[in-house]
Amino acid sequence: AALGILVLVIIANSLLPLIVKSFYALENTKKPLFINLFFAFFTIAAAFLFLQILAGPNFFTTFLKSLLRISDLGEVKILGIVLAVALGAVANVLVLGRALLAEIRLRLGEDGVRGEMGEVLKMILASLAAGFAAYGSLRLVNLAVTLETFLGVFMQGAAAFAAGILIYGLLLYLFKNKEVNQLLAILKS
Repeated sequence: AALGILVLVIIANSLLPLIVKSFYALENTKKPLFINLFFAFFTIAAAFLFLQILAGPNFFTTFLKSLLRISDLGEVKILGIVLAVALGAVANVLVLGRALLAEIRLRLGEDGVRGEMGEVLKMILASLAAGFAAYGSLRLVNLAVTLETFLGVFMQGAAAFAAGILIYGLLLYLFKNKEVNQLLAILKS
């Protein structure tokens, strides 16, 4: 049950270093430090609160046991710590993300944010398409090549890489990504 709750927090914990490093790139180290400190104390306080709530029979405890399908367990106080960590991590990432967006707006202005967010969205779409292409090519090559030898594994990996990078580059070229256009200009000269 604890792992089931923590699985939901994987995305937040994965985004946390990215957001903090974005602040560092903007030469602002104080804001993420103070926000992270606040949410560390928030997580500790929430753990104590959830431990108290889950100590006895009440609606929340019954609901949580039913939701996680652990109704046959007597004591579920330990889930209070897990819930606090999950809540703290998600709230921390949301507040840091909001603060980062405000910092970027302050530095780039509203038009700069729209332009940069458009580029980021294009890269996200190209990445998703590249992932699907790589997975699809992996499945196709799997029909002809076995995974029982090093050469077979290598060929599948190489095909997936080639399909993914080809689709990613092609989509960014079609989206008129400035970095791809600069790279092509360098290669042509």
